[in-house]
Order: sequence, then C-alpha cells, then structure tokens
Amino acid sequence: MYKDIFFCSDVDRSGMLSSSQLRNAIMASGIRLSDNLLNLIALRYGGSSGNISLESFISLVLHMDRIAKIFRELNNGVAISL
Repeated sequence: MYKDIFFCSDVDRSGMLSSSQLRNAIMASGIRLSDNLLNLIALRYGGSSGNISLESFISLVLHMDRIAKIFRELNNGVAISL
C-alpha cells in the first residue's frame, strides 16, 4: 500500500519524493500535518537534500501510524494539538 502511494506521488519518476510530492503522499496515507511538521519530517527523513527515498517514506509512515495508534489508545476524548 505505502509503496503504491510512493510511486503514485513520485510524478517525475526520480525515485525520490520532493517536499511537495511528500505532502501529497502523506495526505494519501491519511495523515494530516502542519507545514512546520512536514518541513521537520523532510529534514529528518530526507537528509540535507530533503528528498525522501522509498525506504525512508515507508519508515516515516509506519512511525506516524504507530504514534497515531498510541495517541488513540491513550487519548480520553481530549483534543491535543502539536
């Protein structure tokens, strides 16, 4: 599933996701992020270029899914904004 999202978002077929392609891929994964958080993620997973490889993208979305699951388990109906 995430591999398909990556390749659909990699419109220039470079094998890497630019920041705008990353935003589209993350949104297609069902994750909503602020611009600031997206920029931090691009730095963390994309290194100095900011471009994200398939392996980094899969690692990223699996990590975000895990965080969201933990949050849902611990959340008692109280909204938290990061």
